[in-house]
Formats: sequence, structure tokens, C-alpha cells
Amino acid sequence: MNVALPDQLIDLMESLPASAKMSALDKTMATDLISAAKQHIGARYRSGSSGPSAFDCSGFTAYVFKHLGISLKRSSKEQHKQGSAIDNSKDLQPGDLVFFGRRGRNVNHVGIVVDVESDGTFQFIHASTSRGVRIDDSSDDYWSLRFIGARRIIGTEI
Repeated sequence: MNVALPDQLIDLMESLPASAKMSALDKTMATDLISAAKQHIGARYRSGSSGPSAFDCSGFTAYVFKHLGISLKRSSKEQHKQGSAIDNSKDLQPGDLVFFGRRGRNVNHVGIVVDVESDGTFQFIHASTSRGVRIDDSSDDYWSLRFIGARRIIGTEI
């Protein structure tokens, strides 16, 4: 049975941010991903490591996504080519990959979105070179100056 939706409802649905349009399966996967990532908070940073006791940034993201059966490439530069691009930070969803680099160029760091604010700022979990696996905020000067972009992995072909 097909039901015609009123134009106002269609307009409202189209105006929702992408995070409100996530499928139930994608939301479950993102929740599982973030839960698995948080289990490693405090793990130390070690260049070239991919867990479970120490990680570098891309080793961490690859390790956590593997928990969902998703294979990510090994470097942050390669991961930046996977999934689909997200043009507006207000469209970020938990589980998206976020990328950073020096002076906003040349990807050299990656993290996973944990939460998104209505203004497009976000919290992300990552393997920090100085403090290991932790959650940081994109509004911090250090990260806001280095943010390059984001990619959606969950619910896309990689």
C-alpha cells in the first residue's frame, strides 16, 4: 500500500541533517564501532602499531573497523580515499572518519567521529602521538586549524 506524504512532511524529511537519516543498521554499526573504540582509551601510541596494546592513528582506525568486518587501508592517506566524501561537517555522523594535516593540507592523521554538535563541531577518538588513544574536540585550536575533511565508511562501498 502506497501512501502519499504531504509536501510539508517531505520538505521536513529532506531538511533533516544526514545524521537523522541514518538507517537503523548503520546506527547500530556506528554504536558498536564507537563502543569498541572506547575500549582502547588509554592505549599508548607507537608508530607503525595496529593494536591491541598500542596504536598509531591509522592502525587504530583499521583495527576498530575490522571489529565490524570492514577492511581499511593501512595509512591515513589511503583511508582518506576510501568511502564517500562528506562536504559539510554538519553532515557528519558517529563512525565517520575525520582527517587532519599540517596547515590543513597533506593528510597525516585520522580519527573516528564519536559525536556531532548542531554547529558542525565534533568529538573524535584517535591515537594521539602524545597521549595515546583519547577523545578530543574539533573546536580545539590545534585540531580546527588542521582539519582537512571527512569520509563515510559505514553504509558505503569501500
